[in-house]
Parts: sequence; C-alpha cells; structure tokens
Amino acid sequence: MELISTSQLNELIKFIKGKPDSRELKRAIAFTNQIGLLYVLLKVSDSKIMDSFELLRRYAAGERDFTNTNLQKIDIRDTNLDEIDLSGADLSDAYLEGVRLNHAKLRGTNLTNVRVYELGLRNVDLREGSLEGISLETTILTEVDLSGANLKKAIFVETSLINANLSEANLTEANFSCVDLIRANLSKANLSEANLKGANLSGADLSDAELSWVDLSHATLVNSILDNTDLSGADLSNVDWQGADLSNADLTGADLDNTNVLADAILCNTTMPDGSIRNDNCE
Repeated sequence: MELISTSQLNELIKFIKGKPDSRELKRAIAFTNQIGLLYVLLKVSDSKIMDSFELLRRYAAGERDFTNTNLQKIDIRDTNLDEIDLSGADLSDAYLEGVRLNHAKLRGTNLTNVRVYELGLRNVDLREGSLEGISLETTILTEVDLSGANLKKAIFVETSLINANLSEANLTEANFSCVDLIRANLSKANLSEANLKGANLSGADLSDAELSWVDLSHATLVNSILDNTDLSGADLSNVDWQGADLSNADLTGADLDNTNVLADAILCNTTMPDGSIRNDNCE
C-alpha cells in the first residue's frame, strides 16, 4: 500500500486543523489511506487549541506543566495561576484580566498582541518571550525577567517594573510613559524611538543601551548608569540627571532644553549635542 506524500499530509493537516468534524474526515479518507489518516489525526490532536475550561480544570487538579501548549485567543479572568509553567506556549491574541501569575515560568512564551488588565506578575521568568504589541497598562511586574524578550511597540503606561531585568530586550517604539523603572536592568537593550516621557529610571542600568531618538522628557534619571549609551537625537528636556553616570555616552543632536546642563551628572568622555567632549565630575 502506497503512503501519501509528506506534502499531501501537510495539506491535510492545514485543511482539518481547528475543525476535525466527520465531514472533513470523510473527505480526507477519500484520498488517503488508513496509515496516512492516523498520522493526520495525531498531528491535529497535537496542535489543538486548549480552551480556558480545560486549562483551569487541569490546573485545579494539580497540573502545572503546560509547556508548548497552544492557548491562542484564550480568555481567562479573575484566576490564580501562580507557579504555572507556560514556557514555549502560544498565548497570542489572548485576553487576561485579573489573572495572577506570580512565580510563573513563561520563558520563550508567545504573548504577541495579548490584552492584559490588572495582571499580577511577580518574580516571573519571561526571558526570550515574544511580547510584541502587548498592552500591560497599570500592571505590576516587580522583579520580572524579560531579558532578551521582544517587546517592540509594547505598551507599559503607568506600569511598575521595579527591579525588572530588561537587558538585551527589543524595546523599540515601546511606550513606557510614566512607568516606574527604579533599579531596572536595561543594559544593552534597544529602546530606539521608545516613549519614556515622565518615566522614573532612578538607579537603573542603561549601560551600552540604544536610546537614539527616545523621548525622555521629564524623566527621572537620578543615580542611573548610562555608560556608553547612545542618546543621539533623544529628547532630554527637563530631565533630572542628579548623580547620573554618562561616561562615554553619545548625546549628539539631543535636545537638552530646560535641563540644568547636566551640572549634577558625571561626564567622562561624553559627547555633547554639538559634538564637543565634556569631562565634568570625572575622576
């Protein structure tokens, strides 16, 4: 008996996936054989989207490992999912409201375009996750690990990211307006064209970060580290620089209007907006 080809199987899987009713199965049977059909059904079963009822039922029964699970467009509200393992899971386009995910594992999780409201995320592992376009407004994300994550165009308005690890994350065009980033690690992160207006970055590590064309107006950078940081073209008006370390930073073309001319900052080999080099408070 000749088996169907791999390309035929893939077409069948795409055809049946998400709607494996008897009519579709009969159509599949018409041009395949039993072995090929079994393979198709197994593939469809593996990729089936889990709904919120099934997830919560299994969680309530004590299960915590949901790695690589397909949870696309899942709707979960007012639920405690502490310590759940969603590493590698697909939650794209999901809706999460009032969900607690403290101490959860979400490394490599796809959270693209997830809508979130009043989410609890403390000590969560989100390393290398895909969160492009995610909205995390008014959310507490204390001590979360987002290192290496893709957060392009993410929205963090009025969110708390105290002690968060965002090192090497992609934060281009993200909105951090009025966000609390006290002591956050943003080293080597890409924040180009991001909105950090009014953000509190006191004690944050921004060394080797890319902040070109960023809006940092009215931000607080007290005792922050900006060693070798690219701030070219950035809006730095009305920034509080007290104790900030701008050693080797590049401020070429930046806007320093209404700023105290960095009088309280550490400038060592710092390139100023006009291209001159400053060495103020440099030891």
